[in-house]
Amino acid sequence: MLDSLRFVSSQQPALPSASIVAPARTHAELPATALVGSWPIDSAAYRARRAAQTEPAPPYNGLGPWHAAIGGAIWERRTTLRGHCLHFLSKGVLLAVLDVRLRAVHLRKGLENAPFDAKRLQLEAQLRPETAANKPAPEFHTRPVYDLTWWHGLTDGEALRSAPSDLGQHLMRLRRFPPVNPQLVLARHLAIFQAFSSQPMTYEALFNASEESAQAELPGDLAALYITGCLEFVGQVEPPPSIG
Repeated sequence: MLDSLRFVSSQQPALPSASIVAPARTHAELPATALVGSWPIDSAAYRARRAAQTEPAPPYNGLGPWHAAIGGAIWERRTTLRGHCLHFLSKGVLLAVLDVRLRAVHLRKGLENAPFDAKRLQLEAQLRPETAANKPAPEFHTRPVYDLTWWHGLTDGEALRSAPSDLGQHLMRLRRFPPVNPQLVLARHLAIFQAFSSQPMTYEALFNASEESAQAELPGDLAALYITGCLEFVGQVEPPPSIG
């Protein structure tokens, strides 16, 4: 699946790179006490989901665990990206290139079905000059960067730690709708948007107003909204996070 590769790019020297273990923990795998208190999520629905789901989320709309890992790596490096691009490799094979200027990621085709083992595989992120993000070869296709950070928020338990630890204490409102492929916005997300349309809400109020099945997914949904810059806290001066 991840064999030979051609990519049209400038022969620029790589800046210092970093290797990270590709994350695969789901929201269901987080310890029960990890977010209890600020985030009142230790509900029966959440416990059932945590007990039942121990594997990465299955591919959906062309996105899989590799895409969540890449989305998370982009989020972690968001403050260092201006004037650069990111190359993502595994075992020397180029998987993706982030073009900050286009707010897009060139992705190796078929990556959603590629073998993924967080315990053995590593994802290497190389920071390069922005000129190293040229037109991709036919083996690649392009998606908006927010598709990957949104998917990271929805499916990777580590994304919960990207949101403020005191999120449950804030009054929140929707700043904008997610700038993602519409097929990634599910019915439960529309219910969240509807709830926010009437007034700002706290996490607890939103949690209690949600259907039980949606309660189990609410932490990841809010994490996805936060890291895509769609949530803001009432009275907060600091702007929402952004990429690049």
